[in-house]
Amino acid sequence: MKSQSLNLYAVVPADEALKLDSAVGSKFGLVTWGPFTALVGASSRQCQTPAAAMRHDGVVRVALEKCFTVLPFRLGTCLGNATEVSSVLELNAQGLTEQLRRLHGRVEMGLKARMDPQPQEEDTPGIGLRFFEGLGGLRELAPLCADRHERFSRRADKNLFDGRYLVARSDVERFWSAVSVLRKSMPAVPMIASGPWAPYSFAEMVLAQGAERQGSQSMGVDHAAN
Repeated sequence: MKSQSLNLYAVVPADEALKLDSAVGSKFGLVTWGPFTALVGASSRQCQTPAAAMRHDGVVRVALEKCFTVLPFRLGTCLGNATEVSSVLELNAQGLTEQLRRLHGRVEMGLKARMDPQPQEEDTPGIGLRFFEGLGGLRELAPLCADRHERFSRRADKNLFDGRYLVARSDVERFWSAVSVLRKSMPAVPMIASGPWAPYSFAEMVLAQGAERQGSQSMGVDHAAN
């Protein structure tokens, strides 16, 4: 890569990055240090635009399609140049190793649902309780609490559920089957399932930087386009 400001899209294991060679071009390039390869692209002043978000999401999707393990970074994560990318990879070697080990062969799946509040008869489980009981099939695919994020919000006219699950690639079809079972058990509840996505919701690392750049910008990992 030329010496210029770069967006950091994702990090993958260096041995898996070989699968990206045919996709490298105008949209992104590769910077490798030791066991890590970063997907990077030329940065622009307008890095928070819809076009930039689509470009970021497109690069991460390529990584997800061609590599088994992907650690995605949020939109707007920038570094000065390829040399600095290498330095950041080296500085964060332990954390990157742990993150890639946790995300190895895993993707993010999502489920959203809307439940209209209904009168509850005595000794009859409410629709929300029955919905949560029906999530057992999804939770079996992400048995650790850290591998699933479930949020239930109550509103005056509706109750909303947003669930995200870190599952093995080999379990994606089982996820869809579990969603199908849940839909059949609760046909009156509108549901939208999605995935597989890069595991933005479970990429919790914050990159350390060299002393000369500390405090200049946030370098965390976050959910971007999905």
